[in-house]
Formats: sequence, C-alpha cells, structure tokens
Amino acid sequence: MFDTVRLQTIVNSLNLIDCQDIENLKEFTYVNQKTGELCTKITGKTSKLPFIQYNSCSGRLEVELSIPKLLYGENVTLLNQDDIQTFFALLEDELYRIFGKRIEKETWQVKRLDVCWNFAVGDKVKDYLKQIALMKINRLIKVVYQDGESVVFHDKNNQKRIMFYDKERECIQRKCQSDLIERANGLLRLEIRLPLREITNYAKERRAVDILRKGYFIYATAKILPIEFTSSNEISYEWVTTHGINKAEMTIGFQTLKNEFGENGIKSLYSSSTLHNRKKLIKEMEQDVLVPELLFIDYSSL
Repeated sequence: MFDTVRLQTIVNSLNLIDCQDIENLKEFTYVNQKTGELCTKITGKTSKLPFIQYNSCSGRLEVELSIPKLLYGENVTLLNQDDIQTFFALLEDELYRIFGKRIEKETWQVKRLDVCWNFAVGDKVKDYLKQIALMKINRLIKVVYQDGESVVFHDKNNQKRIMFYDKERECIQRKCQSDLIERANGLLRLEIRLPLREITNYAKERRAVDILRKGYFIYATAKILPIEFTSSNEISYEWVTTHGINKAEMTIGFQTLKNEFGENGIKSLYSSSTLHNRKKLIKEMEQDVLVPELLFIDYSSL
C-alpha cells in the first residue's frame, strides 16, 4: 500500500550533534527573519533512517524513509494494515535509541506519502506500459522514460506524481539480489504521490495515524483506477516474441509501404502470392494484437 513517507513533529531540545549513531551530519545556520533568532538546521541519517532533519528554533523533527524497506529490507513486498502498527513501533524504538526520547505516533504529521501497488501482469509489462504511454490525464504532464520502461504523469510543480514502471527492471538496475529480481518479474508498479493540498483534503490535520490506513490508499488510487484500455492495431511486444523479429519487421515494413503508397500503389511492388501472404500476416497480427486487461484493485481483499 505505502512506500516512502516523510513525517514531521515537534520535539523540544534535541541534540543531533552529540549523537554518535547519526552519520553525515550537516549544519546550516541562518537568522529567522521574523524573530531575529539565530537558528540551526541539522540533517543526517542512521542505518535505518536515511533522512533526519531537525530545526533548533521551531523544534521540528522530520524523518523520511521507505516503510517496507524498514520492515523487510526491500520495497517489492506490499504492506498490510498490521505492518503499519509494526512500523510505528520500530520508528519509536529507533528514535528512542538515538535521542533517548519517546515520540508518540499520534504526534506525527504526514508531509509526503507514496502510495504503491504491484499489478502481476506476467510477460505483458511492456505492453501495458506501451498503452499507458498513450494515455492522457487532465492537468498533468506526461513523460516517458528509458524507451518506455517508465511513464510519469506530474503537475507543473512536480508535487503530484503518478508513475508506472517495470519493477523487475528497476531491481536489475539497482543490482538487487537475484531472488528479489525474480519476485519482481512480471510486476507493473504503480506509485502515486499526492500534493499536500489533496492530503489535507482527506485529513485536515494530516495525522499519520489517520492517513497510513486503507482509506487513504483507496482515496489516492481511485483517482486513477480503474484503467480500461482501448483496441490498438500496433504490434505488441508479446506479438513480436511469439511470432519472431523477422515477421515483425516484415509486417511493419508492409504497413509502412501501404500507408505511404496506398492499396493500389503496393500492387506493383509485390507478386500476387507475396501480397496475399503479407495481407494474411497483417490480418493475423490484428487478430492477435494485445488489448491489455482492465487495471484495477480489489479493495475488498486488503
């Protein structure tokens, strides 16, 4: 359900500088323009928390991490509601170990949250991405990366993001362990990050205990799902792997010539038997062309 989260809360008098468990400490000192107070913003990380930031003036503590990576060491596994309670307990224990203070889960506010889902589509991941790349979403800009391996829709400020990508490909690029790559095989990944405005519309105070729940997951994913695909006469990746690259190139070439010179124009380019075979191949392709199945989530199973 969830992956990366950024949480914030107010904690008075934290001393990050003397914490031996915090690595890569960086300090930034500035003058508060309203009060004239000299403030220090400190950032660092631990083995379990890749981002920690504390402001000495406001007392604001921020942490950012992947929930499934904290729990399972990877983010292919999808969370359930019981995992969220374990997450809060582990976060509280880790911060107590570092600072010697208990921070109750009810005090955390959500500043960022990535909702995620894995669609098990087998060998059709590339075909789904090809169709998704043709989609349009109102008020969002579409960007297709890495020759169609990921498709991102975002607003002009990049605060709202909807991303589809090949999870196995990402695991390979990140050089994950072979068993994790195997688990990611055939997974079409969906990730959604809503802007603070939409998070606030769901829960006015943005309390983590209210947002890290099934209800918010449905709220976020229902903005894009279900997705129904329309028929297309384009050759699919599955068709190419089934019929072979030679037939694919032959079909594409014939279609290109037909589009360029028309039905009558190509008659002089082929013998009657070859023309018949090419048309037969085109008919086979149109019959076999993949129309991806409906993308949806059965919320009753969560």
